[in-house]
Amino acid sequence: LIWHNRFDIYHAHGAVMGILARFVSWLKGAKVILHIHGYHQINILKYYVRNIIIKLGYDKIISVDSPSSEKIKALGISSNKIVTICPGVDTEMFSPFKRKKNKIPIFLFVGRLEKIKDLPTLLMAAKSLSDSNFAAEFWIVGSGQLEDELKNFVQKNDIKNVKFLGRINHDILPSVYNAADFFVLPSLSEGNPLVLAEALACGLPIIVSDAPSLVQIAEESKAGFIFPRKNVKELIEIIRKVINLDKSQLDKLRVNARSYAEKCYSWDNTVSKIESIYREVSPK
Repeated sequence: LIWHNRFDIYHAHGAVMGILARFVSWLKGAKVILHIHGYHQINILKYYVRNIIIKLGYDKIISVDSPSSEKIKALGISSNKIVTICPGVDTEMFSPFKRKKNKIPIFLFVGRLEKIKDLPTLLMAAKSLSDSNFAAEFWIVGSGQLEDELKNFVQKNDIKNVKFLGRINHDILPSVYNAADFFVLPSLSEGNPLVLAEALACGLPIIVSDAPSLVQIAEESKAGFIFPRKNVKELIEIIRKVINLDKSQLDKLRVNARSYAEKCYSWDNTVSKIESIYREVSPK
């Protein structure tokens, strides 16, 4: 497809694909866009290699969050080449259902079971709450390299308030979000995660770590709470706090969550902004 056709624009998602798109665009004499989905700094080697790739000379760089855009700008990339566009989600599919009141509050995590998500912090908070007979349940949705390790931790420590639900079909996810009371994302680093957008679209109040992009979303949406990364004690305090919120406070958080998702994450909004970038860079 690439070698036998000439396209007006090559749009690459992620740094690795950016190398290929940049190379092909040189050969074909076409425009090229790099789309960066977060600016993680967990692996130092990958971090520096990505910085080199970002500086290869793209016509536009799209970032999914403002903190990442600022880091890209700090590499010496002109600000007029950088644009921030939130990822899109189906806000009709992911929407609030009529809720049943849970007897025990349910805290939901959805994502990869990888180091960057820092599930141990959430599990240790769950253990402390379980040991003190505090009524709360924690659902873990997803799979990954740490799945067995995390399950073994829960079993070894006899943590009874944690349930691993595994990988769930995308069509069923809206029901899972709507069955929970709060969404928790304890990540060490993030871009603009789709699972957070989906949770907000379903009207879930959020509890997130102080990774810069998550702080921005929590503050702008006015739908959540922030705790310092890897700080189990602070996470426990927030969990205890949100359970004691009255109905009017919870309803306000849910309305704020849904409103923010409709404004920032609707596909119409995302597509319109990307289309405007295409029109800007495309040959006249």
